[in-house]
Amino acid sequence: VFHNSVLVGKLIKKYGADIFVPPCPGDLGSSIGAVNFGLLSQGKEPLFEMSPFLGPVADDLGSFQNLFECISLGEVMSTSTIMELLERDETIAIYSGRLEIGPRALGSRSLICNGNSKSAVEALNEKRKKREPFRPVAPICNKDYLAEIIGPNMKLSLIFNWMGAVIGVADPEGIGNPSCLHHDSTIRVQTLMDKIDQNEPPAYELLEGLLKKFNFVGNTSFNIAGDPMVFQAEDVYINLHRLGLNYVYNHGNLYKTKDIYAISAN
Repeated sequence: VFHNSVLVGKLIKKYGADIFVPPCPGDLGSSIGAVNFGLLSQGKEPLFEMSPFLGPVADDLGSFQNLFECISLGEVMSTSTIMELLERDETIAIYSGRLEIGPRALGSRSLICNGNSKSAVEALNEKRKKREPFRPVAPICNKDYLAEIIGPNMKLSLIFNWMGAVIGVADPEGIGNPSCLHHDSTIRVQTLMDKIDQNEPPAYELLEGLLKKFNFVGNTSFNIAGDPMVFQAEDVYINLHRLGLNYVYNHGNLYKTKDIYAISAN
């Protein structure tokens, strides 16, 4: 089944319970099961931690000065600069913290835009990622705003932290960003996970700051459609170049790509 998050949404609506069903067995989600099977086979305790951030830590792009230049140093300045860029309909990459495993594009290896802007969402989804228009992005949403748009009969659940459900919108005309909606007026939405420690979730301070300004932050996985997720700094640079993007957030700082191809040509 392709993204059984539709089924999850129907189950929540019918039973109103806190349930979790992975939205897709792919996207490396089976890796968690494989690890647990291996642990159980060795007589060891399985993993009970539900964190999806189990992969390696992102490279520090400050160590790759041949590829990137730092344009905003520190969390506060970087968040302010990214807000300005999103208001201009720019797309920003996030490459920070540990790689997410399972349901992906959870703010660790993500491409984000102003989810309130129809043109920004369409540019990210169709022009950058070259995805079909019927496959909207899975926006990260302000929790208070989400409670308003899904109506009083649907309670917020941890399922939304994992973009694990497609839900109906009470007033599709009133949300102002139809590019985030499916054709049946449903939305595959995420909410920002609660902060566990200073390292998790990755980019927490950035996303928390953005959600105070934007009701939606358009979000999709940081890769070219059909390719694996970015893994190391060189992948980040190549993907940004091929996607026609310039900016990447990394461990509290904002970087801009250098045009090494032009340098090489000269």
